[in-house]
Amino acid sequence: MNINKLDVETQAFLQNNGWYPNRDESAPVQEWESFFANEGFHVSEAARMLLRSLGGLCFHQKGPGLNVSRTGFHFDPTLAAGELDRIQAVERVAGERLTPVGEEDEGRLFIAVTESGRLVSLMDDAWVLGDTIEDGITHLVKGIRGTKLDPPIWL
Repeated sequence: MNINKLDVETQAFLQNNGWYPNRDESAPVQEWESFFANEGFHVSEAARMLLRSLGGLCFHQKGPGLNVSRTGFHFDPTLAAGELDRIQAVERVAGERLTPVGEEDEGRLFIAVTESGRLVSLMDDAWVLGDTIEDGITHLVKGIRGTKLDPPIWL
């Protein structure tokens, strides 16, 4: 993750929740590789990068955001166990492969990264939170609505 692409407010929020610049936790990512293989998930380099930087961290927040509520999020891909069909449905709409990386809003939504590095929030619908991981993280932290992928993923 490129620290220079995060604004001061987002950096401070992440640091207050255990993240630090140049964090590189490769060991858990290697363990998650077997999870991805067993579940049938594609693993992109963008997802590996995000997980090395933020994997295993929980970010707690609640309250109003800029145009949606701010909710907590947790970067742990194993939270998407058994959700290959849902991820594949979003892939068809997004037009590219996704890698699950965690959840938000106490498990009400999954977070995934596309091959091109877009951060996506999904459950019954899917929302692109940002065209880059850094933009997506900023949207999560500040409560900024993403762009809805159409049509609904289950049609």
